[in-house]
Amino acid sequence: MNYLSPSLGFVLEFLHDLFESRNLGYSALNTARSALSSFIEIDGQPVGKHKLVQRFMRSAFLKKPSLPKTNVTWDVDIVLAYLRTLAPVKRLSLKELTLKLTMLLLLLSGSRGQTIMALNVRNMTLSYSKAKFVLGDLLKTSRPGHHLGELTFKAYAPDRRLCVITVLKEYLRRTLDLRGTTLQLLLTFKAPHKAASRDTVRRWTRGVLRNAGIDMTNFTPHSTRAAATSCAAQK
Repeated sequence: MNYLSPSLGFVLEFLHDLFESRNLGYSALNTARSALSSFIEIDGQPVGKHKLVQRFMRSAFLKKPSLPKTNVTWDVDIVLAYLRTLAPVKRLSLKELTLKLTMLLLLLSGSRGQTIMALNVRNMTLSYSKAKFVLGDLLKTSRPGHHLGELTFKAYAPDRRLCVITVLKEYLRRTLDLRGTTLQLLLTFKAPHKAASRDTVRRWTRGVLRNAGIDMTNFTPHSTRAAATSCAAQK
């Protein structure tokens, strides 16, 4: 058997084993198909495009579809109502201030936690009415010809309790002597204060949603992106 040039039957057997014996879902199976297609050709075409492989993949999708965990999302207004209770900002603990800022950044940008982590005080322009962050790092959503270059957050005069600029300015003032040489915007609120990791931001998000009354058995921290998008679409 030449494993660099296997038969079609061997490829189908391999995918079937991943699907049945290893209990992989459609998404993982599709990744395997793409990997095989990068170096295996059958009848002059990538193996993943062979009609029998495509037929197998369609069957796998019907048995174990790659669908969202839930087709509904939580009500953003519930979370905003909770965030209003975290006021005034000057009386909040550093923990409360950090969690409030993180959630507002996620909701207003509709971005992943990784994007919020990339916000950098060195690449920030802050004024009375808005804050602009230039993003220099490659993100999960980055691809050739498409990169999220900057994020802009605007002040919200109708309700200062939900104004991200008000919260951001207080956060910067409160963390000025804590960040040292750390340029990442979000810091851990417990000493020693350091750049917040992806898992930390995820844990913060889960905590805010839980405190707001969102049932986290049905949602994940990443659901903030879907909730923000859904809310914006209704406005």
